[in-house]
Amino acid sequence: MLNQGGKEKGLLRRVLGALWEFAETLEAGSYGYTLDRIEGLERELEALREELRQNRAPSDSTSLLR
Repeated sequence: MLNQGGKEKGLLRRVLGALWEFAETLEAGSYGYTLDRIEGLERELEALREELRQNRAPSDSTSLLR
């Protein structure tokens, strides 16, 4: 490797650069996927909290009447 010509060194750099960019793309993709999943779970949790709050509200008002 130390005795490579100019063209071969350039080729190696381009190949390594392309591999590095590909690896970064994979990382960004999994990071984005994870964030999307977290956001979806947060929305679902908020909907469940709202549903729970609505279900508790009528039972609180009926307990006052008893």
